[in-house]
Amino acid sequence: MMASSIIDTSVFHNLKIDLDAINNKTNLKAALLFGSSFLGLYWLYGKFSRRHIKDPPGPFSFPIVGNMPQLAGSIDLYQLFLQYREQYGDVIKFEIGSTKMIVICGYKAIHECLIEKGHCFANRPNWIYIIDQIFHNSGVFWTNGQRWKDLRRFTLTTLRDFGVGKKSLEERILDEFTYICNIIDSKKGHAFNPKFIFANGVANIICTIVFGERFEYDDPEFLRMIDMLNYLFKNVGFQVPENFFPIVRMIRGNSSVIKNDVEIQKFVKKRIEEHRQTFDPNELRDFIDMYLKVCQDKSEDLKVNETDMFRITVDLFLAGSETTATSLWWTVLYLINYPDIQNKCYQEIMKLTGGGRNVTLADKPHLVYIWAFLNEVLRIVCITPTTPPRAVSEECTINGYTLEKDTMVLFHINSAHFDTDFWDEPEKFNPDRWIGNDGKIIKHKAFMPFGGGTRSCMGEPLANMELFIFACNFISRYEFKVPDGQKTPSIKGTVTGVTMQPDPYEVIAVPR
Repeated sequence: MMASSIIDTSVFHNLKIDLDAINNKTNLKAALLFGSSFLGLYWLYGKFSRRHIKDPPGPFSFPIVGNMPQLAGSIDLYQLFLQYREQYGDVIKFEIGSTKMIVICGYKAIHECLIEKGHCFANRPNWIYIIDQIFHNSGVFWTNGQRWKDLRRFTLTTLRDFGVGKKSLEERILDEFTYICNIIDSKKGHAFNPKFIFANGVANIICTIVFGERFEYDDPEFLRMIDMLNYLFKNVGFQVPENFFPIVRMIRGNSSVIKNDVEIQKFVKKRIEEHRQTFDPNELRDFIDMYLKVCQDKSEDLKVNETDMFRITVDLFLAGSETTATSLWWTVLYLINYPDIQNKCYQEIMKLTGGGRNVTLADKPHLVYIWAFLNEVLRIVCITPTTPPRAVSEECTINGYTLEKDTMVLFHINSAHFDTDFWDEPEKFNPDRWIGNDGKIIKHKAFMPFGGGTRSCMGEPLANMELFIFACNFISRYEFKVPDGQKTPSIKGTVTGVTMQPDPYEVIAVPR
């Protein structure tokens, strides 16, 4: 009996173990079934909620990294975009990490976005990590909505008050032209690289507007500021890996771009403190004084804080110095590559002025060929091949594809400048394409070196003014030539950061 009861207990014990195992397996299957059902329903919901969405086509996107392998391996990113355009059309989708980026090519598509549907593309993706860390939703370039409108209006009004488009600023440009000529004359016919001379001169014009003073070209603090601004211009943006891969932030710590920005802040804040000591609300001298007045006036609806002022100052330097200096650098390169065109420009100036005075902005309608030459340089070089990134503010449709809210968008300006639907032989450098039968400048609608729409470059009026006055008076005063024994430098450039830069070259400036 004892043995029998022992056997019976063992049987039931083993049976209990088997039942537990079955129960565990059943729970596991139920969990798996529930989980897969949930994921399936979530997927179906995503598909259903996006049933109206038609994504643009684009290259194969890898898991996690997206299209980074294709984009990171390219030297000229804008050329890579053109290659993908041939395969996928004017609206191309890329993925960088979890971020979707759309590249828009061709004048028609760009015009539809920036002009016809400009309200859908009025934002900047200021939530991008590096941008957020540096700009903190301040200044005029990276803010959105009503605050951006208010700051832009304040900035443009202040620029007009201090001479943009007025004779007083023209006088400042001509004064700086004299300083540049003194540097060039000191070369005494020896070859030199004009890049840094132009960069210092153009930056000094911004300094007179913002700080109310210019700096000597060998001033260490001034040179340090120029270097830092150039570094910021070439390295800040959407392309840095920290923007898309959080783990990189942990590995690299504070970006060198952020550290560089701190140094620029010190320079600007020092100038603000100096202005506080001598500030007179009835005698405004410059942009900083206007800022101090706005901060002091409690009745002002717009409150501009010191962070905004600092950021707007940097925005002005970026918008009004780097691109203009680079444009002048390209202009001289094309003059020495096309000596016949250089001579034709010179003869046009001599016919008007006789060489007895400086060229002014009032002469522009009478110097049509030089105007055409400068337009053609800006077209064929395309100083900024793609616009700074925009963000879709509300869902919209372009070329039949749906762009969802907060999608990052780049506009390929270079593709508009070479669009064969709007330009005859766009690869050919030809200033005559700008001159109509009536002898006046033709306004080509596909010409958009400063972008377009509500967020076109603020520095456009100043840049056009500087480029025309500097170029005309340089041509009037010097003949630019290739140094003896050297080959004519190449007109093929490379995108460095944001701008298209020519390869370094030297030139001889022979006084007329």
